[in-house]
Amino acid sequence: AAVKEAHGFRGSYVRSTALIWGGASIALVGSLAAIGNDGRPAGIAVGVAGVAAMLVGARQYGKTVDVLSRSIWLYNRGLAR
Repeated sequence: AAVKEAHGFRGSYVRSTALIWGGASIALVGSLAAIGNDGRPAGIAVGVAGVAAMLVGARQYGKTVDVLSRSIWLYNRGLAR
C-alpha cells in the first residue's frame, strides 16, 4: 500500500519544484524589466505571472509532501514490531 501511495511522488515533486524555480526566474525577469522601464505594465504582468507560478508550485509541493508522509506512515504501519 505504501508503494502504491508513493508512486506518483517523484513526478509531482519534480513538477512542483520546476514551477517554483521557473516562477522565481520569471518573477525576477519581470521585476528587472519593470524597474528598467519605469514600471511598465508588461514587466509587472510578467512578474505577477511568475509569482502566480510560484504559488501554484508551492501548493503542489505541499501536496507531494503529504503524499510522501502518508506513504512513510503506511510503510511504518506495515512493519512487524
